[in-house]
Amino acid sequence: MSDYPHVVCTREENFELRPWGGYMCFLATPELVNSKKLAVGAVLRMKSGLCHDAHLHDDCDEILFVLEGTGRQSFWDEDGAEISYDIHPGDVIYIAKNRKHLTDNISADKELRLFIVNYCVQGQSDPHVKGLIPASASLSQETDYGSFTNVIRKETCGNQSITGNFLTVEPKASFAAAPVSNEELFFILDGSGEIVYGEGEKERREAICKETLGFFHKGEVCSIINTSDVPLRLLHLYTRSE
Repeated sequence: MSDYPHVVCTREENFELRPWGGYMCFLATPELVNSKKLAVGAVLRMKSGLCHDAHLHDDCDEILFVLEGTGRQSFWDEDGAEISYDIHPGDVIYIAKNRKHLTDNISADKELRLFIVNYCVQGQSDPHVKGLIPASASLSQETDYGSFTNVIRKETCGNQSITGNFLTVEPKASFAAAPVSNEELFFILDGSGEIVYGEGEKERREAICKETLGFFHKGEVCSIINTSDVPLRLLHLYTRSE
């Protein structure tokens, strides 16, 4: 079992001012949890009217999940053509490596709050995939623990080595993940419960609540238990060997 923390909470005092004016609370980094593929997991806050400069990443894909607020996501194709989408809570944005992009808070008076993951990928994800996955784009499937929605897959992100699902765990139910094949994270969107990891004498249980992140490495086992009386919703990301 890893010597690094498996559960990291979003805390107001840990938000850091970025040079362009936004605030970020880092939850998964190589220093915090020894992440390598899912190298950065963070919550971002952008004040009304704020945007960052258009830029690209030459070493990673980027995943954005809209937690609160409304904004506009812009992309630029290789020929310089710009395309923009309005974004709302529940939407997912997948940005391929080397694709120029910009996020803008277009709300007149509300903060835009995002969960961000940088995925260090060796190859080049398809930059021609739309990039926006609206909250209404995928249908949920019923399961024995609640429901499951596959959001990030090759057709929606242009890369087959990463998968992203929305999970709903009903009250008093539990979700048991398969042994981790590379790196895996859970980000709690709503509700509360416990993450259970390790086995036998090394089993550990830690409380989780909204905007808590659980991070696991190859070979580790974990499960999510909803100990409350309301549904527990989370984003589940995991990678495979490339």
